[in-house]
Amino acid sequence: MKKVLISLVTVVLIFSLAGCKKQAYTEIIMDQSDVSTAVNGWVVHTNPQFRYEFRLPQNWTFPIGTEGSDYIVFYTKSKELSDSYIGNMVIKGFVNWNTDYTVDEYIENELQDLQLSKFDSEEIIVKDFKGRRYKNVDTLYSGKAVDLVIFELWDRIVEIHLIDDLDNARIAFNSFNFYDNQQPPRTETEAARDAEQADNANIEVEYAPAE
Repeated sequence: MKKVLISLVTVVLIFSLAGCKKQAYTEIIMDQSDVSTAVNGWVVHTNPQFRYEFRLPQNWTFPIGTEGSDYIVFYTKSKELSDSYIGNMVIKGFVNWNTDYTVDEYIENELQDLQLSKFDSEEIIVKDFKGRRYKNVDTLYSGKAVDLVIFELWDRIVEIHLIDDLDNARIAFNSFNFYDNQQPPRTETEAARDAEQADNANIEVEYAPAE
C-alpha cells in the first residue's frame, strides 16, 4: 500500500512540474513566407499609442476597454481569464522618450524583481526590428515558464510575453510590425560630441542640428 501511495505521489509531482514548464519551440523566429500563409484570415490588431500592429487569431480576444492601452492580455474566446489561465500573450508598452532607457537600463530599473539575468537570452530580429528574448522566465507569472521579448524603439519600449496556445502565439509574434520609427533628431550637444569623436578618429562627419 505504501508503495502504491509513493507511486501516486510521484506521478502527481511529475504532472505538477510539467504544468509549470512550457513546451519550448526550437526557434521563436519563423520564415516570413510561412507567417504570411499562417495568418491568412486573421484580424489586424493595431495599437496607435505604441505604434505596433500584428495579426490576431480569429479565436483570440482581449478585455473590453484595453484596446490601445499600455497593457493588453490576449486570450482564447472560449476561455475565461483566471489564476490558472492568464491568457495566451501579453503586450506591455512603456513610454521611453523622457527616460531614454536602453534595454539593460529598462530591465535594471523597471524589471529588477524578475531576476532576468539568471535566464538564457538571445538577440532576435523580427522584420528588421531587434529585440532580446528571455527564455522560460518563471518569475513573472507565479512559476509558469514563459518567453519574454523586449524591443527598444527610441521613444518607447514594447514587451511581449508568449504564454499559452504557443503555436498561434509564435505566429502572431512573427507578424509584428512597428511603425513611425524615425529616430529623434540629434541635439546640438550630441552632434558636437560625435563630431569631436570622429575628428579624433580622423573621420569627417556632418550633423544637422535638431530643429
